[in-house]
Order: sequence, then C-alpha cells, then structure tokens
Amino acid sequence: MTRAGEDLDLERLPVAADDPGGVLTLADGGLSIPIYEEEVVVIKRVVLKERVVIRKRIETHTTPVNTELRRELVEIDIDESLKDRVRVVDEEPGGAASG
Repeated sequence: MTRAGEDLDLERLPVAADDPGGVLTLADGGLSIPIYEEEVVVIKRVVLKERVVIRKRIETHTTPVNTELRRELVEIDIDESLKDRVRVVDEEPGGAASG
C-alpha cells in the first residue's frame, strides 16, 4: 500500500525594512505570513502645563538714620534782582549757623 502525505517546512525570517506586512504568496506556492506581537510603547513628550510671569517691581523704603553730620555746605547763587529779599547767615565757629 502506498500512502502519500504532506509535510510542512517552517522557516522563521527576520523582518526586512521594506516588508509590506501582508500575507505573500511565494513563487514556489508557499505562503509568507507576517507574525505580529503587541508591544507596549511608552513615550515622553513635552506639553504646555502653565506659564510663569515675572515682573520687576521697584520698592522704596525710607529708613531713618541717626547720625551727626561733620560738615554741610550749601552754595546759593542769588539773582541780583532778588538780592534785597535774601538774608545770608554766616557760619559761626563750632559749626552752628546763626540767624
């Protein structure tokens, strides 16, 4: 008795860069079937979250300072037409002005 049977040859090949990804019928009648697997892909991307606004603000603080001045000199140019309305006080010895 003669029995005929079929055997299968299985060959695993790496995927080429230009592989179309579908089932292909080969020239010898064989089939090339793509095998897919699920793969978790985690990506990190930059997304706009918020905006920070920075402004310059000028603050003025007045702080009293107790100190003794050693000398203070004031020079005044007097307009000749107003000279009769201006009183000039000379400095006294010891630094105090007389009036």
